[in-house]
Amino acid sequence: MGTYKGVLAGVLVVIVYLLTPASVSSQNFGDLQFVGFEASKLSGLLEFNFGGLWFTICNDGFGLKEAAVACRQLGLGYPVTVFNQNGTETGHSRFGFGTKESFGIVIFIYTNVNCQGNETHLFQCSLSTAASGCQEYESVGIRCSALTPEPYPGEIRLVDGSYPSEGLLEIYLNGEWGAVCGSIDQTTANTACRQLGYAGTATSNVVAGS
Repeated sequence: MGTYKGVLAGVLVVIVYLLTPASVSSQNFGDLQFVGFEASKLSGLLEFNFGGLWFTICNDGFGLKEAAVACRQLGLGYPVTVFNQNGTETGHSRFGFGTKESFGIVIFIYTNVNCQGNETHLFQCSLSTAASGCQEYESVGIRCSALTPEPYPGEIRLVDGSYPSEGLLEIYLNGEWGAVCGSIDQTTANTACRQLGYAGTATSNVVAGS
């Protein structure tokens, strides 16, 4: 009996070890992470933190709106690709196994995720835990774009030029870009060049279109 209990304890330790990710970046409920081979900060199998463990999400019903919420929660830009069973490549075929796929056994946490698209966290969407019908190849995989920083009020840029250092001068105000209309003097042009990171002086006066 003592030997049996010792073997059983050893098996339980192995199972817990297999079900626990090698490195858990956060223990917060609802956190997301990308995993899998060739996973990066922008793409991978999408996993959901539940009780300090990471679980795969079934891709049934998971589309661009759901991916947009996931990308937003991860601090990234818009969704570029959703790898699902309707496309030529699934999350499983693209990124391989997730954290919970020991010995080919896939443990899904949610399926039929349904978002409005304006949520900040995936757990704010409609979620179903009835994932028993999902197959091992149905793990959600997505690719997000990098987040482009919001311009600051008063930021300037050059557009429609033949080179990066020339063009029409625009300024960002009230949430949108607008042309600097009319002529500006040489001193102002030189100041604009310095603000844009160029040394020296402007070679000609800058005249923006209307």
